[in-house]
Amino acid sequence: MGQELETDAQGNPPSIFNLANVDQTFDNTNKDNDIISKLAKEGYVVVQRDKQTRGKHQFDVLDSDQGNGSYDGNDAGMRYAGALYATLNYYVFLKKQAKYPANYQVLVEDENGKVDDNPLITTTKLGVGGQDEDIATSLSDPSGKSSETLAQKYQSIIDNLAKEFPNYNVVLKTSAGSNLKVTDKINGNFSETEPRLFTIYVTHKQGNVNIHYIDVNGKESDGHFKPSDGTEISGTLQSITDKNYGDKYTNTLWDYAKHNYVLAEAVPDSATSGTISKPTDDVYVYLKHKAVKVTPKTTDVPKDKDGKPAVDPSTLTVTVTRDVYYKANSKDGKDLQNKTTQTAKFNGEVWVDAVTGKKVAEHETIADKDGNKVEAAKGVEGESVAVKWSPVAPAKDDQVTVNNGNISLDEINTPQVIGEGKDAWYLVSQENNGEQTLDSDWQAALKNGTLTGKDGQFKVKDGYLVYKQEGSYSIHYRDVTDLVAKGQTDSFKPTDGNDLGHEVTNINGIVGEKPDRTADLWKNYEDDGYVLVSEPDQLGKQPLSEDTPDQYIYLMRVANKQTETKQAERTIHYVGIVNDSDDVTQGQELKEPTTQKVTLTGTYYTDHDGNRVNTKTVTINGQQYDVVVEPTAENPAKETWIIDGEHSGVTENNGKYEFAKADTPDTIGESNDQWQHKVTLDKNTGVVAVDPTGMEWPKNNTLPDGYVVYMQLPQPTQPTQVTQPTQVTQPTQVTQPTQVTQPTQVTQPTQVTQPTQVTQPTQVTQPTQVTQPTQVTQPTQVTQPTQVTQPTQVTQPTQVTQPTQVTQPTQVTQPNQVTQPTQVTQTTGDQPRAVNQGQASDLPVMANKQKNAQLPQTGNENNHSALVLGIMGLLSAFGLGKISQKRRN
Repeated sequence: MGQELETDAQGNPPSIFNLANVDQTFDNTNKDNDIISKLAKEGYVVVQRDKQTRGKHQFDVLDSDQGNGSYDGNDAGMRYAGALYATLNYYVFLKKQAKYPANYQVLVEDENGKVDDNPLITTTKLGVGGQDEDIATSLSDPSGKSSETLAQKYQSIIDNLAKEFPNYNVVLKTSAGSNLKVTDKINGNFSETEPRLFTIYVTHKQGNVNIHYIDVNGKESDGHFKPSDGTEISGTLQSITDKNYGDKYTNTLWDYAKHNYVLAEAVPDSATSGTISKPTDDVYVYLKHKAVKVTPKTTDVPKDKDGKPAVDPSTLTVTVTRDVYYKANSKDGKDLQNKTTQTAKFNGEVWVDAVTGKKVAEHETIADKDGNKVEAAKGVEGESVAVKWSPVAPAKDDQVTVNNGNISLDEINTPQVIGEGKDAWYLVSQENNGEQTLDSDWQAALKNGTLTGKDGQFKVKDGYLVYKQEGSYSIHYRDVTDLVAKGQTDSFKPTDGNDLGHEVTNINGIVGEKPDRTADLWKNYEDDGYVLVSEPDQLGKQPLSEDTPDQYIYLMRVANKQTETKQAERTIHYVGIVNDSDDVTQGQELKEPTTQKVTLTGTYYTDHDGNRVNTKTVTINGQQYDVVVEPTAENPAKETWIIDGEHSGVTENNGKYEFAKADTPDTIGESNDQWQHKVTLDKNTGVVAVDPTGMEWPKNNTLPDGYVVYMQLPQPTQPTQVTQPTQVTQPTQVTQPTQVTQPTQVTQPTQVTQPTQVTQPTQVTQPTQVTQPTQVTQPTQVTQPTQVTQPTQVTQPTQVTQPTQVTQPTQVTQPNQVTQPTQVTQTTGDQPRAVNQGQASDLPVMANKQKNAQLPQTGNENNHSALVLGIMGLLSAFGLGKISQKRRN
């Protein structure tokens, strides 16, 4: 264990602060900086430290990474001081600094091991350390702020030489037979007699430059070609060798243009000059084949591998002709005039690869080394490559058209008539005389059989214009609906009715022929709402004459029968209310609502366009039809309505449908729950008529709900009778109270106030009249008190409201044991209050179970509760009397 170099006033190692909470952190950095700085001035350097001596750390009594106070280079476990607190001890080890440092230098040697007189880096301090300390493991920072050792720092210097001096290689090891000196390794201890010096040896790097010429003809780059995109041109490699890093070089490019190559992309600068900077520098020049266009006028045509011209320019001219004839009656008939000859000419061109001497399908424009545009071969090569043909502008009367690089033989369809009068011939048919498109390549027409011929001379099929002396007629369609509606069914004239279009015109041919044009007739007129009235014989195929009459077909419009359904209904509610001003729609439902409902079916007719019309029934060819009769102001379109199915509460009246008035029954219910109809309060119950032909119809097919209103009849006010219970059972045992206090007064008008606690008075005055409470709640159990206060006086109410009806209990049973009552709630109106019964028993209590379920009925339920309260008072008095008598006995 070494000497403590820093202590506090008590002679203890310096502490940061006392920590009672194990979750706290501590940081000794600032104190460490102060202490190490002071010791450094005394000549000390740090040789080892615990990591917790600097930086922020968590206080942890279970930390197993404390220093143990020994200088052995390892951290040991912790020591505890006390049961609840721990002192964590961490150490910084220092030594007096050695007199001499450790240094390094970088020397350059050639391939034979001869060292250059000029060091790459002169002698430079590597670091200092403690006396007799191992240099390799000593810290590079004598203050110990960094954990880097001098061996690690030395290795970093070697690694950084490659970046700082990229033209040199560090000699770390040599092969057998080498004369090179190897870089020193860090070893030994710091010395007190001389500095230690470590030498790093480096050698010059050497490199070569190889210029490759790559044929990438027909290839596309993604921005820059790669050697793998093509093949190297044989015999073109240029190499520059045995140069040191940093040496300059120049190079003259291979004459690629002389050999019919063009640049595929710019030549790299390093292909012509540069500086040696790597062991082997491969430079690539990318080339493509020069392309030459050959036309009929080309004189210098590239040669193929046999030395012959790749293409014969004389084969690049083609002529295409067509003869058109004018014939009588058929294409085999006599000529009516001389034929017309149309001529189209084409010139061809093809691109040839100047390197291979083959035709190429495509070419591309690129720039040469001087920036001039040149053409390079591209795509498929060989005899399969087609010549590109372009039309030659025709002479004015050739009846040939060139448009957008395409050529076509014009259609010949004139003259329409040859001759005059009786000798006139009319053009009736044409064959192969239409526009004949040859586009820009006549070869396609040759392949599909449009052309015949060879050696650049080709013909299109002959064309024919056939003429006849002709007769003609047309077919017309007429709408005679109005005439049929008036009774006419035949003998129509061409001017009758209205023309419907759909004419079949120009039915022509040679006089005496019967051309059949029935296929052109309007066959689907029924889809447009028409039916046939009459048509002529031989429709569409009558014989032709010089004055062939037109044919007429007479049609009429027929109507379509349509139906529609409408529904309407009204719901009648039977409701009870209390006051005339009540909202009847919120009244009490006294019986199930009834429904008045009707379903109507309407019938009318429409034409094909959906317009409503009238009709007239006619018979055509033995079949009846409803012919359209257009409606007028005097005779509008009709629609009939009938009731369909059940129609409860609804009757028909002159085309309208009336919902009956709802005003029954007069009363609902019986006896005490009877309701009387109040007709003046009824709502929406009167007669309502709906008109299916009108513009208005109930929304959602529903009329406003009707309400038949009732109010309850008044009830008699005299009570019928109060019947005493038939039997009262005496409790078997009653506990005698030690003292009974009599309440001074109990007033019972419309509301009866019970004493808070009453037990066995000596005398109870029987009330002759009992005030009706609104509600009395029967206690579930009455407990006999151990002490009862005797009321001094019970005041009898002077007036009691008569109940309308009192229900008599059949039997009241006295409980075997009477205990202290819990509480009885007596209510007046709708407000409850608490009443304690003096003498309680298991008597039944009449609850107002129907109050919330029905309308108020003049206090029937309150009378029931009053009767119960009266009976309970009698029973209490009877019980108190019995107890008092027993005490006297």
